[in-house]
Amino acid sequence: MIEMEHVWKVYRMESVEVTALKDINLRIDSGEYISIIGPSGSGKSTLMNILGCLDKPSDGKFILNDKNISDYSDRELAHIRNKQIGFVFQMFNLLPRYNAIKNVSIPLLYAGIEGKEMETRSKDALEKVGLSDRMYHRPSQLSGGQQQRIAIARAIVNNPDIILADEPTGNLDTKSGGEIISIFKNLNQQMKVTVVLITHDPSIAQQANRVIKILDGAIVQ
Repeated sequence: MIEMEHVWKVYRMESVEVTALKDINLRIDSGEYISIIGPSGSGKSTLMNILGCLDKPSDGKFILNDKNISDYSDRELAHIRNKQIGFVFQMFNLLPRYNAIKNVSIPLLYAGIEGKEMETRSKDALEKVGLSDRMYHRPSQLSGGQQQRIAIARAIVNNPDIILADEPTGNLDTKSGGEIISIFKNLNQQMKVTVVLITHDPSIAQQANRVIKILDGAIVQ
């Protein structure tokens, strides 16, 4: 599904160059559940941004579903993000005025799906994360764990090939964090969706089927 061949990412600020990724070679097969672990500043978020088509490599190849998308336009990358990738972040990024169903339905609007189908798919996604009894609640009426479940439902509502989760338990207590990780495991097993989880927490990383360690912009294990 995903192949990175000699990927580099260099940020240039006036006369200064900062190398965030160094010669990354990585393969992720369809249906895998992997974690990428590293300390702050290691390059793991930069790697996730390229995996999620939020940024482009400075050099090297990024192949997604047998297509080299390294030089795709911003518009082409936006289409891939909407159709193939679901994102979950540390911050829940929910719209406070909208209830759970409306928050989950936002990606469907961008995909041109409205009306009854939008409502049905949003409800189905919320049921998958165990929030069938909270569909009409606003974020302020929900716990942090429940808000993150809405974010996960939003990530899966378009039936993506990949879920990218960047520190998804970072704002949660241990119990809620464990429940969120269990949801990712279930989605991986039941929906066969590929899960890539970014974390600095070894106990979270070790629950994945494969752990990739990154340090100073390079894969070290």
